[in-house]
Parts: sequence; structure tokens; C-alpha cells
Amino acid sequence: MKLLILAQGYPSPASPIAGIYHQIQFQEFAKTGADITVVIPTPYVPKGLDKVSSKWRSYKEAPYEQFDGSIRILRPRYFALPRENKFFLPDIAQTIAIRKLGLDKPDVILAFFALPTGAVAQNLSKQWKVPYVLSLLGDDVTVYPYLNKRNKRLFSKVMQNASHVITNSNALLREAKEISGVTGEWLSIGINFSKFESLPSREECRKILNLPTDQFLLGYIGNLIEAKGILELQNAIKTIDNSTLTTVFVGNGPLFHKIAKQQNVICVGAQPYNKIPLYMMAIDMIILPSNTEGLGMVLVEAAVTGIPCLGSDTGGISDLLKEDRGFLFPVKNSTELASQIQYARMNPAERDKRKRKLESFVRQNQNVITNSKKLMDICCRVIKK
Repeated sequence: MKLLILAQGYPSPASPIAGIYHQIQFQEFAKTGADITVVIPTPYVPKGLDKVSSKWRSYKEAPYEQFDGSIRILRPRYFALPRENKFFLPDIAQTIAIRKLGLDKPDVILAFFALPTGAVAQNLSKQWKVPYVLSLLGDDVTVYPYLNKRNKRLFSKVMQNASHVITNSNALLREAKEISGVTGEWLSIGINFSKFESLPSREECRKILNLPTDQFLLGYIGNLIEAKGILELQNAIKTIDNSTLTTVFVGNGPLFHKIAKQQNVICVGAQPYNKIPLYMMAIDMIILPSNTEGLGMVLVEAAVTGIPCLGSDTGGISDLLKEDRGFLFPVKNSTELASQIQYARMNPAERDKRKRKLESFVRQNQNVITNSKKLMDICCRVIKK
């Protein structure tokens, strides 16, 4: 099978974390013997812009062509403008850039993210007269369709013309159907469980990472931006007696320096992916306070590590933590967040009960090996239609 994958990111020396979950999944695809080309449309960087922005610098430094075993990765450049998904037509610009590659006709296209990537897949599907499978991941459902009327129409059209639609969570499945009227299938990317098993003890991990050994450690792993509820988390921990509580932030973003100034907070910046399991194991409870979230892969990873989770009651977070599989609080409510932190902290038996339920749920539904095989089967079926 000749498979063309359109995605938002893939790890490279310039951005070793970008698209890490895609890499794990695509490596599973490659084990089937499929001929895989991954295309990552990447903004063209005008001269000098890489000097003022780390994001644009990573775009410039990303290799045009890369190989990961038998997987070929291409990053054609296209002209991108600020807030392009709201005010401009990135799907058209990306389609033009990919057509210039002169790729051979694939048997099927697999597109991750409805807008703009899914719209690009729709255009290429018409050109080559081949089917495309659409995978919905998060903001492509919860944010982009609402930015303007064209996006909403285009989202529905991309959904309707796809040969098969999968979503990373049931919450995305429900919302996508509300927007487009199209029913899909819940099939998450999943994770490699082995990366989060057979880890050193909590005490050993704390020593390795130079973290306090006598504190209850809360942990946040992700981008330090307002949309992730970082300010609400900051306000919540200010109100808690933190003489024996420390919050560890793993990640970078515009709020890094503001958070780092707070007492009883440790900010370690972005870390290599192979160190994330150690941070997971060192922490007593993971928190994901996002305003919206398609799934929340950090919670999936925490579950397999055996770490209790607390998150905002929205989207895929709710799907994961409801039915007493974790602790939930209303979105943007720092008072309730503080209350849930205190409750979970003071009730270790309840933490243990809920983390076991979450781990069981995740192991049933989030295995990247199993889910990758299912997705490859879907691609084979749509080819035969």
C-alpha cells in the first residue's frame, strides 16, 4: 500500500518533540510494509524572522527532506501569514506547495487535523481520484470551525467527503457530528505503554531529577500558555498552604517567567521526550487545567505510569476522568481547582482507587500498537471500496 500522510508535525533535530505521537504511530504503520510518505506543510521564513522568534527559527531549521527508517518525511514551504486560519486560506497555499512536490499517486491519503490539513487532503483526493481518511485531534474541531463562516462550511465539506472519519476522543466525535452531521469513529492515536513501565521508584526519580523528596509534588507537563489554564492553576496554588506542596512545571511558553517567580514552584522548561516518564513517576499528581482539550495525552501517559490525574471538566479530559477515574473541576474555576487539589491531596486512598480505574480504562483504549493496526485496516478497506 502506498500511503500519503498529511500531518502537522514530525520530530526533527530542530524540533525533537513536534509530532512525537505521530512518529510512534507511523513507525507502527511502517512495520506492515506500507510505502509511507509523510508531508508536513511548513511556513516559509522570510529573511531575519528566525532571529526574533524561536517558533520561526524552528520552521527555518526543519529539514526539507528527512528519513526515519523507511518513512520519508517532506516539509514543503508555503507562504503563511499571522492568524492564517482565521483571516486567510492556508489550505489553498498548502495544496499548491504539495502539488509542486510532484509526488506519485498514492493508494490512500491519511490526513491528521481537519483544517487546514483535511481540506488539503480533499483537494488532492479530487486530483488523484483516491480516497482519504480523516483523523480529528482537537483544535481542528473545538476552535478552527468557529473562527469564520468559511471554516465551518469547509469543515463540514471535508467531513462529508472523507471515506472514513476517526477522532482522538468521544468528545471530539460528538462535537464534530454536531457541526457537520457526519458520524465518525472513536480511535485514539494511543501511546507506547512500554515507555512508561519498569521505571525507577518515585524516590529515585526525584533524586535523578533533583526534585524535593519531602514534598507532595503536583505536576503540569505541556505548553505554558493561557489556553492551557496556567493562570487558573497559578491562582489555585497561591491559595493553598504550600509548606509541604510544590508544583513542577515541565514545558516552555510565554508564561514561563511569570510562573517561575512564584513560591514553591519549580519550572524546568521543555524536556526531551525520553525524560518525561521520569518526571511522571516523580510527581504525586498530574494536573491538566485546559480551557479546551481534544484528549489530553499527558493524562493517558500519567495513567499508564500509575499517577492520579486532575483536570478541567471539558472535552477529552472529561471522557478520561469521569466516572471517578480522576478528579474534575469546572473550566477556569481556580477556587474549585484548589479545592480538588486539597481533597485529592488529603485522601490518598481515593487517589489510589481512581488512578487504578483510569489505568484500566487507558490500557483498554489507548494502545498505539492495537490502534495503529485498526487504522491501517481502515485504510485498506477504503481502498477496496
